[in-house]
Amino acid sequence: MRRILVRALVSGVLMVGAGVALAATMGVSATSAVLFALSCRTEIKQWDIGLI
Repeated sequence: MRRILVRALVSGVLMVGAGVALAATMGVSATSAVLFALSCRTEIKQWDIGLI
């Protein structure tokens, strides 16, 4: 009985760890995508000023 509980606990911890890692990765990629879009937008604005 104890082995089953330990296995369930370990697998639960691994699942939570994987979920946290996935959420962190997605959060980082989303943040970097937003920052990239903002930097592109500022570059385009600078281009417009240069063209005008």
